Amino acid sequence: MLDTSELLRISRMYHRELPNLKGIRFRGDDLRKICYENLDIDLAKVADVSGWFKFWEMPAVADYQALLSAYVQGLDSILWLAQVEQWMHLVVIEPDEINKLSQFPHGNLNNHYLGLKTMAWNCYLRHSQSDYKHLLKSYLKLGLVELQLVPDDIMQKFNEQYNAIDEIN
Repeated sequence: MLDTSELLRISRMYHRELPNLKGIRFRGDDLRKICYENLDIDLAKVADVSGWFKFWEMPAVADYQALLSAYVQGLDSILWLAQVEQWMHLVVIEPDEINKLSQFPHGNLNNHYLGLKTMAWNCYLRHSQSDYKHLLKSYLKLGLVELQLVPDDIMQKFNEQYNAIDEIN
C-alpha cells in the first residue's frame, strides 16, 4: 500500500541532506525554479519511457523496471515541490482515498500528461495549492491505473532510490 506520509518523510531527508553532501547553496528563488524544472523533465521521462505517444514504434511496450524508476523520480519531484512550496500538509492522502484513485477508469494518456503539466505550471505561476493537490492525486492515478504499477513496487523502489543518502557522496 502506498503511504504518502512515509514517502514524504524519505523525500524530506533526502532533499535536506543532498545539498549539504554536495556543498550546494542556493540563491533566492533558484531552488524553487530548479524544483519545477526538475518536475517538468521527470514528467517527460515517464512519458518517454512508457512510450504511449510513440505511434511510430507501436506497439510500445515499456520495460517495467525502467518505467517504475522514472515514475518514482517523478513522484519524488512532486514531493520535493511540496517541501519547497511548504505545502507538505497537502501530501497526506489516506489509504481509502488512494484505493478510490486506483478504481478510476483508464483515461486518455495524452490528456492525462498534458493535464499534469498544466497543473504543475499553475502551481508555479499561480502558487495554486488546489492544483498541487490535484497534481499529486492525478500522478498517483497515472501510476496505479494507466501505467499499472504495483503500490508495493512503488514503495520499494522509492526506498531504494531515496533512502540511501549515504551512497550519494
